[in-house]
Amino acid sequence: MKKLYIEQTDTHIRAALTKNGVLEEIIIDVLDGSRQIGDIVMGKIKTILPNRFAFIDVGEKHNAFMNLQKDHGLKAGMLIPVQVYKAAQDAKGAMVDVHMNLRGRYVVLSQQHAGSVGISKKISDDKQAKHLKEILRPLLPFGFGVIVRTGAHNASIDDIIHEMKRLHARYDDIIKKSLHAQKGMLLYPDDAQRMADIIADYVDVDEIIHCTKEHDFSSYGITKQIKKALLPEVPLSCGGFIIIEETHACVAVDVNSGSNINKQSLSETILDTNLNAAREIARQIRLRNLSGIIMIDFIDMKSKADQRILMDALKHEMSKDRIFHEIAEQINFGVVLIARKKTHKPLSVSMKTRVMDAC
Repeated sequence: MKKLYIEQTDTHIRAALTKNGVLEEIIIDVLDGSRQIGDIVMGKIKTILPNRFAFIDVGEKHNAFMNLQKDHGLKAGMLIPVQVYKAAQDAKGAMVDVHMNLRGRYVVLSQQHAGSVGISKKISDDKQAKHLKEILRPLLPFGFGVIVRTGAHNASIDDIIHEMKRLHARYDDIIKKSLHAQKGMLLYPDDAQRMADIIADYVDVDEIIHCTKEHDFSSYGITKQIKKALLPEVPLSCGGFIIIEETHACVAVDVNSGSNINKQSLSETILDTNLNAAREIARQIRLRNLSGIIMIDFIDMKSKADQRILMDALKHEMSKDRIFHEIAEQINFGVVLIARKKTHKPLSVSMKTRVMDAC
């Protein structure tokens, strides 16, 4: 049974997903005024490097930057609404764009994919995908495309069309708001909408629980699991363990057999450990919200058949991930690379803030 626990205070929003009592995902949005991925903010163009970048003041310590196309029509001093696609890090400002994406429960309305209809890869019914494209393409608002999300697989066409129109109306409201906005003003979302956006990402939960001061994360055993998710070493049920190390360049995961001696041969022990590790690594990626390049150092296997079994198992476990990712097809000396899109800050970074006090 899947449950989504939601907690909102003046300082943060937290969402925790559990499956049969085991923590699967945790999202923490700190409401400290910093620009987060998906935020739409009023920016002022400070500097333009022709055909390369524009640097934009969005009210943060460091100017945001935007990749430019040849015919961008932008000039220094202009006030423009921009959307954050990558949050600021250390001495580097946020990455932004004038082309906006607005996400709902069923679709993402996208200026970056104007004129096209994309379908989530997890909607595997080709007939359904073709039908959706045929119906939605003529209804696209001018200058927009649409990406049909996984959550739409059981939705009616009317619901999908209604949401597409609602998101376009939201875009119109944002533009109207921007006409009277000052530099650095947040145009979208407000705290209520931020909460709604988080809930919209979880379409297949059995129960949503809104936590209170009297019944917070600790009351449901979530805090204890969050703290365990910050430890570098994670035990496996087979007796082995994995070690997770987060660096600026990538995330490194090392697989160790530990005390796993339950199989008759060494090759069986190695495969068993690696399969256990694949299941746990996929869960830890979701739980810790690891992103970027993730390098997994499995125990090396000589058998091509065993390597294929492991890769199939890893792909199956990662298919449960709602965040876009790609897995390298080939195992080289036991090393597998996963590239995962960044959406929210990793758990290790979020928990360094004062939100930790709320635990």
